[in-house]
Order: sequence, then C-alpha cells, then structure tokens
Amino acid sequence: MRSLPKPIAAFYDVFDLCMEGVGRAVLKKNYEDIRGDLYKDASDYDVLAAQGDLWKIVPNNQLKDDVVVGNVTKKQLRGLYSNYMVAEGKPGRAIYDGLMASAPLEMCPYCGVGRVSTLDHYLPKAKFPRLSIVVENLIPACKDCNMGTKGTAVAVNAESQPIHPYYEGVDFNSAQWLFCDVLQTSPATIIYYANPPVSWSPVDRKRVGAHLKSFDLSARFSFQAAEELSHVRQTFIQYYRNSPSNERRDYLVQLETAEYALRPNSWKRAMYQALSNSQWYCDGGYQ
Repeated sequence: MRSLPKPIAAFYDVFDLCMEGVGRAVLKKNYEDIRGDLYKDASDYDVLAAQGDLWKIVPNNQLKDDVVVGNVTKKQLRGLYSNYMVAEGKPGRAIYDGLMASAPLEMCPYCGVGRVSTLDHYLPKAKFPRLSIVVENLIPACKDCNMGTKGTAVAVNAESQPIHPYYEGVDFNSAQWLFCDVLQTSPATIIYYANPPVSWSPVDRKRVGAHLKSFDLSARFSFQAAEELSHVRQTFIQYYRNSPSNERRDYLVQLETAEYALRPNSWKRAMYQALSNSQWYCDGGYQ
C-alpha cells in the first residue's frame, strides 16, 4: 500500500461549496442547520483516525428515509456527496476532482496496482452517512478496491481495520511486512502473505493481514506476479541461460534493491526478494 498526504481542504469550505449547489431552499436550510453537527463529526473523525480508532464510530443502521440529524434523512446525508460533490457542474465537484488527482501516477494507495477511478469512503457512507463529505474519509481508489471485498464492511475492533493512507501509510511502510513464497510449480507460483516485525504491537500485526484481506490483495498480487515472472524468465533464457545461478540471483537482488528504494512493501519487492532467496528458482526453476 502507499501513503497519501492528508487533504488540506477545511470542512466548512467543503460544506459551503456543496451548499452552493443545493437549489431547494428548504433542503438547503435543513443542511445548514446541521452544519455544526457535521463539523463535530469531522473533527472527531480526525482525532480517532490519528489514534487508529475509527472502529469506535458507531455505524448507522437506519433506513434511507429515516431522519438522522436535525431534519435531514439518511438519504439526504448521502446525497451531500453524490448530488453536490460528485455531480458534474456543481461547485463541490472541485473538491472531488482535487482528491482524485492527489494520488501520484494515478495509482491506488490501497493496492498500488490499480488505476484510480473513484473515491472510496474509508468508512462507507451507507453506514456512516454523516461522514459522506468529510475529505479525510475520501480515498482516491481503483474500482477493485472500492467495489471489492471491503465494500460496506465495518471493522468491529482495532485489528480488523484496513490501513488508512492519509493517517497510517508512512508508519506501516516503516518496515517490511509484505512477503511471499515461491512454489516449485511449472511455471513458478508466487503466494503473498503478511509477516510484520515482532516488535510491532499485536494490533498493528493483525491490521496488515486485515488490509490484505479487505482488498483481496494476496490473490491480486499473485496475478500481477505471474505476468512479471514471464518477463524474468525470458530475461534469464536470453541473457543468463549459461550463467551460474549466483549471477541470476545477483540480478534479482538488484531488482529488489531498486524496488525497495521506491516502495518497501510493494508486490514486486517481495517477489524479487523471494526469487533471489530461492535456490530452486535460481538453479533453473525459472524454466
């Protein structure tokens, strides 16, 4: 996964931009009446996210037409996002576009392989409608991460939370936790798993596993690795067929070193590392 800097847009500025797009006077007044309530929700979110405690926010299980706060229904709270931030031509769309553009190289921060195509509500708006336009809760993501296993799932404890790119990306990339094994098949198979440092807290150790599960990353990374393995195989056949195994290993170590400098927990770094450590693969298992 990859870290992202926290958005700098203030809640009131985002809220006011969305209000500029509301045409119905009564609805606009109802929204403005709960402005302070939603600001407090945004402030509480920021504090809890910094502590790794977003799981403590209680999900809302009301029906879509039930009133949640003031005179505003659950459907209308969710509409703040879909109708006044996402909708083309609305002033709030500038916030949406800015968040979408914040991911370097348009790469999804959750997985690091997909192209950003949407905004994901870290705490899903279906269960947390009061947070629908809180920018810290909006993560630029690929379709697979936004619509996949995570979906509208809600963490029930600290260890079941996926990693938050805005608040925790840097800390969770301070050491390697993503590894893989090389299976002696033909062609070779790469299997990914989490193995964080023993010095990490028990909660953090479980969270990296939860992150892999939330976005089905073990299977998705193995799929990516299969394609990369074909390129490594072709390189070895063309340039290293008659070389000793240690030269093939040195080549893989160089690839791993370069990838580590960019992303310590990328699927590529883990794959090159595992391949270089596999005597079977370097001796000829690549064929």
